[in-house]
Amino acid sequence: MNFTFSEKYESYVSEGTIQLRIPKHLFHTQFIEQAEIIAQSYEQKLNELAAFCLADPSFSKCYPEQTVHSISEQLGEPIVYIDQAGGVLTYTQHTLDRDHIIDIEFVGALESFFSVSIDG
Repeated sequence: MNFTFSEKYESYVSEGTIQLRIPKHLFHTQFIEQAEIIAQSYEQKLNELAAFCLADPSFSKCYPEQTVHSISEQLGEPIVYIDQAGGVLTYTQHTLDRDHIIDIEFVGALESFFSVSIDG
């Protein structure tokens, strides 16, 4: 996996369909390996992620007609911000609506999800 430093984001940013961002101060082997695991396992975790969203009361209220399958199809590719606890998946190009950004916080390398926020 290749990373280049972005002055704009003050992070190292990966190339590819899933954009991974690692802050400059965390850019070392442990977090690079975590980013690689996230990139490799994202597709396998997508249904679990969608089920987590569906179980969230705020998400279900905002998107009442959705199913695990429809959420999985409409989230699109995330921007993944890596931090010490895990990180945040940010969806700016989803097709659930046109107005909101969806952030989902996770632990480790997508080991579990613990927060959904809808902003916009």
